[in-house]
Amino acid sequence: MNAAGPDPVERQSASQSGSHGAGAIETRWLADSVRLAVREARSFAAAVAAVTFRPARFASGWVTGERPAMNPLGYFATSVAIVAVCQKLAFAVVGAGEGAGLLVEAANAIGPYLYYVALGMLCHAMLRARGSRRTARGSLAMALYAGGGPFALATIANLVAFTIAHLRFGKGEFSGAEMLTPQVLALGVVAFGSRLAALVIFARVLSGFHERPARWTWLALLLALGVTALTFGLLDPPGNYGGHFIIGQERGGERVWWPSYGF
Repeated sequence: MNAAGPDPVERQSASQSGSHGAGAIETRWLADSVRLAVREARSFAAAVAAVTFRPARFASGWVTGERPAMNPLGYFATSVAIVAVCQKLAFAVVGAGEGAGLLVEAANAIGPYLYYVALGMLCHAMLRARGSRRTARGSLAMALYAGGGPFALATIANLVAFTIAHLRFGKGEFSGAEMLTPQVLALGVVAFGSRLAALVIFARVLSGFHERPARWTWLALLLALGVTALTFGLLDPPGNYGGHFIIGQERGGERVWWPSYGF
């Protein structure tokens, strides 16, 4: 290279190298995208499996850095997309949710996760009072991991039961006598059983993360469920929230202060 600038041969070589690089980008971007999508899908599936089947070990390993996992926000976004598609399909099959506004659509997609975050934050406050030293941001991450995995699976199971109930019986709510019939009872077992299993996993995730005895974690979760159930009954927020408990509903123009299960 001289003072006047790059040698003509060097300029030609750089130009050819650049053109080859551009050509390679043009041809490989699709394969790179597929590889990235596969890698992200594997990372998401691995996190869901770890949270679902080994919740306490996952939480304790995550906080110490021994159990790397997909970023909580990326995990949350992936789960929202999957559940939103399942919800759209279920509602399309039964003809529900047509003409819903933007606010309701957003509440349908994000609302369930806000519910799990509320449970997690309430439990966090109570477990901190019992001596936990974990941060609120960590509890938020645990709520997102549990909400995006076990609770998302339970929501999908509820959607399946909801769709079958509407296709078979033309409705999704049943009286006490109807709930005792074998077919409706089986759907109820799927809906309630999956939700109960998700709550058990959530309690174990919090217990492993906060390193508190299981009895205190369960007490915190039960109190959090009571607070959120009363809030749902009083405010009746828009949207569908998967399975959630309610205390206080309008029935026949009167408010009935009795626990029930909403979907």
